[in-house]
Amino acid sequence: IAHFFQRGELQWGIDQFAMYGAYSYLEDLGRAPQVAFLDNRVMDQQYLPEGIVWFTITASNEVGRFDPKTEKFDPVKEVPSSYGISLDKDNNVWFAELLETGKIGRVDAKTMEVKKWALPTVNGRPRRIVVADDQTVWFAEFDSGKLAHFDPKTEKFSEFKSVTYKTPHGNGVTYGAAVDRDGNGWWAE
Repeated sequence: IAHFFQRGELQWGIDQFAMYGAYSYLEDLGRAPQVAFLDNRVMDQQYLPEGIVWFTITASNEVGRFDPKTEKFDPVKEVPSSYGISLDKDNNVWFAELLETGKIGRVDAKTMEVKKWALPTVNGRPRRIVVADDQTVWFAEFDSGKLAHFDPKTEKFSEFKSVTYKTPHGNGVTYGAAVDRDGNGWWAE
């Protein structure tokens, strides 16, 4: 990473990559450069057993993949303002676009092709996505106060509205989503 960073070929600073765990991971591999940490815009990261790291960078509005064996970065610029990623059984990365018109989507790990799905609720602002063991996808809809479930096989959504939390405008704010071992979706307000 330092090699690319010093040659100016890297669009992301090691400081961004480092703040949320990727640096520690590379350090464990004995591949971490000595650098100063200057930024904290990496929001999420997922690690594969072979060492590949998927991550989001809010400053440049993209998802990326880093392979420490080849020292290659693969940016995915078609993913604006991602706030949460999760991996499915095929190591594809699922993302949630934290925008009023945000969608959820998947980056194919083999082809790097992006596919997106619009939410049934306008202005849902999806975030904190998680893939369940059954390969369905759960995520929070921040502005609509809902937990959402998406089945990639049928491409159908289900939404669950909070009955307990209301803002002064009558909307619930849903922060994040999780899935238990039985496949039940949970959310935090």
